[in-house]
This record gives sequence, structure tokens and C-alpha cells, in this order.
Amino acid sequence: MGASYSSDWLPIENEEQLVGLLHELDTQNNGYLSLGDIAKVPKCWTFINSLPVLFYFDELKNGTLTFKSLVDAYGFFNTSKERLRDELSGTEFKELLNRGVQLTKQETTDSSAHTGNGSAFCRFANLSKVRSVFVPDDSIQRNSRRDSGLSDKANGPSVAIYGNSSDAQSENAPAENEGDTEEVEYSEHAKTTAVGERVRLKMFKELTVFLSEDGAREEFMQWLWKVTDFGRQNYVTIAELSCLFRILEYDNIHLSELSFSNPPGVSPEERIMSEFDTVGSGVLNQDHFIILADLITREYEYWESRHLDTVGNCELGRIIGKGATGIVRFASNMETKEKYALKIVKKGNCAYMSRLDHEIESLKMLTGHPHVVELEEVLEDDENMYLRMELLGGGSLIDIVRLYPNNLLPEEVARYYMRQLFETLECCHSLGICHRDVRLENMLLDNKAKLKLGDFGQSGVFTAAWDMFSTTLVGSVYSLSPEQVLGMCYSGRKIDVWSAGVSMYCLLVGHPPFYDLDSTDLLTSIVTGTYKTPLNLSVEAINLMSKMLNVDPDARPSFEKLLEHPWFSAGDEYPPVLDKLEIPVHPLYVRRPDLAEMIIASVLYQHKTHFHLGAVDNDALPDKVEGMWCIKCHHPSLDLKFLLTLCTRPNTLDEEESEVETGKHVQDGFAVARDSGWADLRRSHEVLENSAISRTLSQYPHKRHIATTAPGVVPQLRAQSFGNMAESKSAPNVNGPHLQASPMQTSARRAFLSVSFQEGETGAFVKLYRKLKAICDESLWEAAEKQTQRLEERNRLVQHTPSSEIGNAIPLPH
Repeated sequence: MGASYSSDWLPIENEEQLVGLLHELDTQNNGYLSLGDIAKVPKCWTFINSLPVLFYFDELKNGTLTFKSLVDAYGFFNTSKERLRDELSGTEFKELLNRGVQLTKQETTDSSAHTGNGSAFCRFANLSKVRSVFVPDDSIQRNSRRDSGLSDKANGPSVAIYGNSSDAQSENAPAENEGDTEEVEYSEHAKTTAVGERVRLKMFKELTVFLSEDGAREEFMQWLWKVTDFGRQNYVTIAELSCLFRILEYDNIHLSELSFSNPPGVSPEERIMSEFDTVGSGVLNQDHFIILADLITREYEYWESRHLDTVGNCELGRIIGKGATGIVRFASNMETKEKYALKIVKKGNCAYMSRLDHEIESLKMLTGHPHVVELEEVLEDDENMYLRMELLGGGSLIDIVRLYPNNLLPEEVARYYMRQLFETLECCHSLGICHRDVRLENMLLDNKAKLKLGDFGQSGVFTAAWDMFSTTLVGSVYSLSPEQVLGMCYSGRKIDVWSAGVSMYCLLVGHPPFYDLDSTDLLTSIVTGTYKTPLNLSVEAINLMSKMLNVDPDARPSFEKLLEHPWFSAGDEYPPVLDKLEIPVHPLYVRRPDLAEMIIASVLYQHKTHFHLGAVDNDALPDKVEGMWCIKCHHPSLDLKFLLTLCTRPNTLDEEESEVETGKHVQDGFAVARDSGWADLRRSHEVLENSAISRTLSQYPHKRHIATTAPGVVPQLRAQSFGNMAESKSAPNVNGPHLQASPMQTSARRAFLSVSFQEGETGAFVKLYRKLKAICDESLWEAAEKQTQRLEERNRLVQHTPSSEIGNAIPLPH
């Protein structure tokens, strides 16, 4: 075993000392260091403790770093350090140095550089001076109130809104006078550490640019294989994976993101080995490792957008919402990995700040309500205000409506959400809060499809004796009440009832009750209360909406009375199913599942989604449903994991007649559109070889496809090259035995693609499903129609060709 300095601060004074240390690490006298050797270097050697840096200085791209390359990296680091001192002003350089001091303190309390929390530099290198100006009650009190549905108004905020208390300063923000004595003691260490992270950030950005070039991803993936297989055995062991993961963690690549599931009590190395080692050999061969390397490469492609921006102790990710006053971004706590939504409002606009005051005040009063978005903390810096709120992964009700045929929710689902909405607004009114912007976009859902009312920026606080407002234009124009259109003073409670009626109409009918492209006609219909009464709804639903959409505000019942309406007891109620959706596919894929898999793989690859083989678990599927193949998918930019399974179910006469009659089928209480418009997609196309699908298949290096099996046996999946598929003897043959009649492969069964949510946000999953369905509808039908035409053409030739000449004269479809 070579020397290990993983817990030491070992400064390097000159190149001669560096070369001596390298020789000490190179116990095999190779003249270079492998990944296994680099995993032993001191953690203060930030100039090589990173994969982008190693890739940049590995001139031969053979997975090793020669002593010359390491000396060059050290020289580049020192030059950058001096250049940075010249470029930054005295104050800026001192601030950078203080951040390094903070990092060395972290290293003092954490004996390991790789604790699973990612690279510590992210907690300091981009730290802005953020102050916490409001924190609700502690999480235990808040959770207990949330469970009970009550709000304890006796407990106020820990600090005043916009206060200047020193206690409100973020614990991560360096104090202005802190570290003067320690700065002298740690100055060289701090300077080396802080500047080293600046150099690494530059390498990250250069790698991101490089990976966008043609062929660069494949080059980086092959380099990852070479650098990880440092034993040169042509396979990767768990020990070699451990060395790779140590560097990945220091680059802030979370190992939980590399595996599809994370069962407790299993180490990351064992978990990932078992997932990607599909043959159970205990090691990863090159084909298996390249699939893992594809996922690692995608993590680096999205690294900058997911880890570079920080507010306090949170990393900022993608934008998940936009509004008039600011944006909402995904945020993740760098220590606990807890996820939040961060609303960012730029200071300076009085109207925006006023709305922010209203929102904070209302959310304070509603803290702990089970159907109101939870405000976790309010922060500020010199430029922005930040509202850290609970992340609601289910999207909004408007996204759910778009999943149903003709954008119509069944009354059972609408009843489920209207009850929650009415109860929430009734609670708001009892506390003296009117929302004034009730619409589907502000009815958010958590991952379990439970409603949470959000966006209280237009809210107003009133007393029981005086519920009157005069602001006209609040909320959506389609939700304006008659009294607002007429410019009258209005009751906040009454316009909430009107807007809730508009929302209920939208859920059940698919569009607002008052909708016209001509603004004059639109406002006239609102004032007169003129809207079309749908005939397909129950009498109770129509009656309830008529009470809420009454032009006379005084005639509109309170939510307490509305909850007693017969509609709420007229039938069942249940939420939609958001974690398992279906896409019907062409009947051909009952017999040609391999073709469906090729096309799905190309679609995923085109949309930068990582995927790899998964085992079909027929025991987990519904009765009479059989799985044919399964693909595990990971979309890094959305932090989303999902499962695609091609399944078949019996196609009975009763089911066919039911579909013809209803135009849809229902699964687990969730209506899925039956694509009556599929016939429109059966149009003439260029041959498959000239299509974008085929071009992608020829470019992508690996696929999984159905291997030939005996009749009645569930096919198994194995690796095969796209480029060699046509020539492969094991490629599926349309006349082969796997197409003989079996319980799975007959015309009595129909095929569908099951899309199952695994991890992430169900709202993002639903949106991705809609895109995937639209693409698959066209792509799968295009390929199926082309294949059908080829089969028909071959059958015609068979009828006029002697059997002895069929093999040479008639090309097989592929």
C-alpha cells in the first residue's frame, strides 16, 4: 500500500517537493499516477482532486497522469493563483481568502473530504451575503400543527420581517470581523483552498463546453472507462468504483443520483454494481460501465446549472415557475439534500414589494394549514428577497386537466379537489384573509396529488366588520367578478366564491364560463352572468355552479354553506393517479417488441435522457398484464427517474365495445385518452432509413433488444449494437419462432407502454409523459406502418416465388 495523506494539510513549496511526493505515491514505479493513486492524495491538492481537471491534463487521454502532466497542473494552479491576486481588488481578494478560511474550518470539523455531502467549496465559493429575516416556528411545532390542520397564532416569527437583528444573519455568511487572527494562521492554506476551487470551476465550465461538441461525449465516456479500469483487467471492480465515487463526491456529484433506487443499508458501490451488472458477475465489463458512464457524463453536463448558484445554504436549480413579480427556482439544501421552492423577487419595485408583504403576512397566519403552501423562511440580500417554501412536485391543477380527454375532469376527481379548495378558503375567510386570485394555476399539488393553495400575492387581510376592497384588476381577467368589472367596491370573500365557481366550471367543462376573443363581449357576459350550461353534468353540479356564479354578490353563499351542498354527497370522490400512466401503441408491437424498444431508445437519446436495462417484474403488474421489456430512465436536468415497460393485456370483445362506446378507458380511477386521431398519423413517410429515428439508431452505441426465445417464454433482454443489428444472426426474424402463437403474442392481446414514476416531482413527470406520448404516438406509428407495408410486400412476393428461392430473392424486414 502506498502513502495516504487524505486527512493531512500538506503544502507544496516547489516542483521538486511535488515530484518527490509523486514518487512516494507511485509504489509500482510506473512514472504516472492512476485513479487509485490519486484517491490517496491529500485533500488540499485541489488541483487534481477533480475529474474535469484530470481529464484536462491527461494529454494522452489514456486514463493516467504522468509526472509531467501533474507538474503542469501544479504550475497552472500557481499561475492562476497569482493572476487572481492581480485581477481582484484588495477587498475582493480578502473576501475570497475569508471564504477559504471558512472552508478550512469545515475541514477541521470534518476529518474526511468525502462525506457524501458533496464538495465543501460549493458552500463557500459562491456564498452571497444573505440574511434570514423570517423563520416560522420550529419544524416540530409546525409539523404537529400541519398534521392537525390548525394554525397556532400565538407563536410569532423568530425575527421581525425586514429586521436588522444580528441573529437573523445566515449561519453560513462570514461575519465581517471574523477570522482576523485565524486568517494569519491559515492564510496559505485558505488561499490555496479558495483559489483552487476557482480553478476547478473553470475546468467544470470548459468540460461543459467540450461535451457539447460532436463526438465529445463518447470520448469522455471512453476516458472514464480507462481511468476507472486502472487495474487494466478489462473490467471494473467494486474497489475501483469506490475510487471513482470518491472523486465524484468531491465534484458534488451525489451518488444517490447514479442509481435508480436507493435501498437503506446498501453502500453506493454495491447498489450501483448490482444495478448495472445485469449478468451478476460481480464486476462491470466495458459495455455495462459505458451505460453508467453515460449517466455520469450527463451529471457533468448539467453540473453548472444545478450546483453553481447558491442562496444561503441552498443550491439553486432549474426555473420551475415565472410570474409578474419574479421567478421560482428549484433549491436543494447542500447539507440535508432537502428540496424547496425558492421564490426570488427583485427589490426596487414598490408594487412588487407590497405584494410580497401581503403574501408573507397571509402565509404567516396560515402556517401549518394542510392545504396551504408552507413558508419555510424569508431571506434577503442587497438585491433580492427570497421566499423559501415547500416544494410541491405535483404541478398545478391546470396540468392535471390537460391529461384528460377534452380537458374534462370526471366529477369524482373535481369533487375531490373542490372540497379541499372550499375548506381552505373557508379557513382563510375565518382568519380574515381573502385570496383574490383563485384559479387553477394557483392550485398546486404535492407528489401525492393533494391540493395546496399558493400565490397569496394578491391576498388581502380584513376584519369581520369591514370586508371591502377597491382594487379592480386583481387575478385573471377570466375570473373577474361583475362588481370588479363595474369598478365597484367589493367583498373579498364574495369574489373568492365567484372565482372558485369559475375554477369548478373549468375543471368540468374544459374552458372558462366567460370566454370571448372580443374583450367587450367578454366583459358584457361577465356583468350579465351569461354562460352556457353544459348538458353532460349532473344536476347538482350545475346548481352548485349557478349559486357561485350569481351576479348578485349578496346572493352567493359562503364556503361553509357551499360545503353542505348536495353535490358533495352525490357521488364518490378520488384523486387522479399521477405515478403510473399508459400510452396505447400499435398492435404490431405485440409481435415486434424489439422494434418498439429501438424506437423508444432513440426517442430517449434524442431528448438527453439516460436509460438502461431493467428486469420485468410481472408480479408487480396488474392481473392479466404481461411485461415484455423494461427500461429504467433518468432525466438529470429534471431530477426525475421513471420506468418504461412495454406490456400486453387481453383484448376482449367487451373491452373493445366499451372503448368504442366511451372513447376512453379508465385505469385505477384515472381516465386516459383513447387516441381517435391516430388514423391521421397514418400518413406516407420517407423510408425508415432516411428518418431521424434511424439516424439516431445508427449513431447511438448501445441498445437492448429482445433475444430469440422459445414459444410462450417471456423474452429476455440483452445488449446489442445498433449498427450491427441488421447483420446479426440473433436479430429478430419475422419468421422466427418467437412470433409463433403464445399467451403473450397473439392478436387477442393489445400492447401499451406503461410509464411509472420512481423519484422526483410528479408534476415534471406528468409534463414529460405528455411530451413522450405525443412523440411516441407519431414515432411508433410511423415505424409500425412502415414495417407493416414491408410485411405486406413480402407476403405478396411469397405468393409468387418458389419456396427454394425465398431466402435469396426476398429481403427480410428489419
